[in-house]
Amino acid sequence: MDTLSFEASVALLQSLPLDGNDLIFLSEFIPHPDQPYFTKAQQANIAAFSETALQNEVQRWRAALHDLPARRVPYHLQEFIY
Repeated sequence: MDTLSFEASVALLQSLPLDGNDLIFLSEFIPHPDQPYFTKAQQANIAAFSETALQNEVQRWRAALHDLPARRVPYHLQEFIY
């Protein structure tokens, strides 16, 4: 995610009236050949993150959202791809 999109997304979440009952789900993008996102990513020359880059991106999001009262929780999409 480019910096401008990341900052805009964080600003949007910070502007919401969230509280401790709210959840922010953090999920990694999993390219799957049967889905349109996969083809669009290929056409745009977008490569998947390496495992290290993926972990860095997750940490970037957690750090940016740390001060929000909502809970940040993982959402594992692998369980829903069949």
